Amino acid sequence: MKTRLKNKAEKKFDSNELENNKDEFLKTASEFASEFSDMEGDVYFSTYQKFQNSHWHYDRSLEVMAMKKVGDEWDYSKGITGAYRYRGI
Repeated sequence: MKTRLKNKAEKKFDSNELENNKDEFLKTASEFASEFSDMEGDVYFSTYQKFQNSHWHYDRSLEVMAMKKVGDEWDYSKGITGAYRYRGI
């Protein structure tokens, strides 16, 4: 598989995605903590799911930011991001 280094636009795209996912993660973490406190240790399952989902997206954004190369297919073990991620930029 042919690979190349990420260009500036792709790095900026990843950075923006990370920032958006971080903001969403912090928002849902705050909601989760407030609900946990208000309900004396209980939370609605939907709140938990939102929190878990936003955490997953944030973690994936961190992983993608660490990937230095772009190729035809994703390969996490080699640090290669799939080129189709950047088709819209």
